[in-house]
Amino acid sequence: VLDVLGESLQATRYDPLGHYHFPEGCFAVYSNGDRYREEVTKFTPQGAKEFQQFEERLLPLYEAMKGIPTLALRADWQIIPVLFGRYLPSLLKMLPNLPIVKSSVGNVMDATVQDSWVRRLIDLECFLLSGLKAHGTIAPEVAFMLGERSRAGVEYPVGGSAAIVNALVRGLERWGGKLLLGCHVEQILVESGKVAGVRLREEDRETGVYNAVVEV
Repeated sequence: VLDVLGESLQATRYDPLGHYHFPEGCFAVYSNGDRYREEVTKFTPQGAKEFQQFEERLLPLYEAMKGIPTLALRADWQIIPVLFGRYLPSLLKMLPNLPIVKSSVGNVMDATVQDSWVRRLIDLECFLLSGLKAHGTIAPEVAFMLGERSRAGVEYPVGGSAAIVNALVRGLERWGGKLLLGCHVEQILVESGKVAGVRLREEDRETGVYNAVVEV
């Protein structure tokens, strides 16, 4: 959304993202894929090789998905012309990965990982992401997590969540919008089947806005 609005945030990157405390020791969770596997190697060298196979099975799906922004996804039939008209190359990349799209992470894990410690690690990663273990988590979800975590890392906005809100407001105002808080909406204005704005209460003493139309 910020990209569409032309806004950005000052952020601080941190790595490792955190630590997992296993009975066997403390595992540093690095966003960089190579460093992540190095940490796995400290616990199980063979498991690190199997985890790399697990990644290699999922990352091509991420490469296909990352070319389709989530803003383009919609719930009605018009998603079809949008995808074919604007994102055909990404759809073509998706074709070899179709068997994984509807698969669970557990199925991918079963085909690539036998090491019991790494299987526990994958279950933990899935649980932290979706609230379910590997067999209850869909493969695209983890594919996107692995790809984005390694590509972009994890950053924290300077100023916290308020900085995100402020950036969104700046973007709204940049495009001619105006944010009014605590106002009572009397009517949503529709023109030619599309929302054109809102009409506020006849008199809003708190903001001094009278019978105003806010364009969206």
